[in-house]
Amino acid sequence: MLRRQDWHDRLLHGSDYPLPGVLPLVRLPQLVRAGVLDESHVAPLGALRDHHPLMFDLALKRLARWQGQALGASVYGTARHFGPTPA
Repeated sequence: MLRRQDWHDRLLHGSDYPLPGVLPLVRLPQLVRAGVLDESHVAPLGALRDHHPLMFDLALKRLARWQGQALGASVYGTARHFGPTPA
């Protein structure tokens, strides 16, 4: 999905609730070993997860990379889906 940049305008971010609240499901060191997350993000993400699991979910998705590819900003710009419909 990260490589398919042409799909990003079709995607809409949503939380994976209740999964962000089930802390053992996401193991940050494993994501580092898999090459999806930079080691420098582990401590701040861990603190955020303890404080606000849904914000952690969003931050993790924004920071995740695979071979230099990430989800585009349009995935997180959800206002366009909730605004008035053009005539």
